[in-house]
Amino acid sequence: MDDNKPIPDRESLLAEKKKIMANLVLFIAALFVVLFAWGTMAWLAMNREVSSGGMGVQTATLPFELAVPSRSGADTYYNSLINDFGYLTGESDLTTERGSIRWVMKDESKNTSAEDYRGFSPGSYGKLTFYILPKTDTNAKYNLKIDLSGYCAEFVPDTNDPSVMTKEIVPNTFKSLAEKADGDSTGIYSQAAGYLKGHIMFFQELDMLTSEELNGDTDTNKYYSGRIIDSFVYDTSEHQSDKTTLNGQVAYEVNIYWIWPNTFGQIVLDADDDNLFGNAMFSSKQSGVTTPRAELTNYITSNPSYFFSTSDLQSSGTVASLITPSSLSSTNALITLSNGYNGADQIIGENAQFVLVEMTVELYTDSGE
Repeated sequence: MDDNKPIPDRESLLAEKKKIMANLVLFIAALFVVLFAWGTMAWLAMNREVSSGGMGVQTATLPFELAVPSRSGADTYYNSLINDFGYLTGESDLTTERGSIRWVMKDESKNTSAEDYRGFSPGSYGKLTFYILPKTDTNAKYNLKIDLSGYCAEFVPDTNDPSVMTKEIVPNTFKSLAEKADGDSTGIYSQAAGYLKGHIMFFQELDMLTSEELNGDTDTNKYYSGRIIDSFVYDTSEHQSDKTTLNGQVAYEVNIYWIWPNTFGQIVLDADDDNLFGNAMFSSKQSGVTTPRAELTNYITSNPSYFFSTSDLQSSGTVASLITPSSLSSTNALITLSNGYNGADQIIGENAQFVLVEMTVELYTDSGE
């Protein structure tokens, strides 16, 4: 072994250990499979009103509709489970001129069938796709808000082998991390919820570098940009290339890219760095006043409690001193940051068995206009 390059082996071992841990604990990531197959395209009516008889559904007047690609072959067990916990197919928390869609995140890093959402773990990534269908021809702005929630439960042991858990949930044990955090003196569930929102990241773009950024170099990798912290504004006038037609109606296809980085090196290192294990999320060649990597590392520095479990990394000053390119040239800095990051992943895996992402869409109002 080359003594000058200790990180790849250390990071690869920690990465594989994390994946094994998370696959054991997050072996069911399919509680909230809300968007099942309704023909070729699922249509969600926003702001629904149910008649007093409970049989009819009327749709209030709204300036847009939402649609999602169908998912075929949905697991009937999970469909039943959703109903048991009150999350009905197509159901949303609805208010005037607002609609929300709930997904479970399918891991596109694994070759799994459309209905298999198990094995969600560090290293997972994917894409959430939906459509905005305006009811007028004029361009509009929409505020798209993302909310990520963790849930936990106890599972019934297999009768033949008690060390093996079935996918059946013990009654009354299914709770959100927020519910579990209430009255928990250890604070572990609050930590898990915070780490979950820090470690699972959402982006507007995943693309190769432009010719201007490459400046004659060759790089066929795709990199993330346009990170979404809580929400972003989608302006149809700026997304005419997303315009399509669904059942004769104008629609805008919106894609949100997500990733749960397996190692901290994927965030801070370039693809050609010898200390990198896995695929680099960013490139130093990406343009912008603040590059995508710089934006994220600035956020990590300001919010270390979302990313690191170790006490020595709870200070923004400490993280800032370690996360600079010059500091990362030393393997010690990367080891310190990786240990804190991996420890947070461990806490997520030990305390969250389900992950739900919800996208809320509403008309954007600019008070300055």
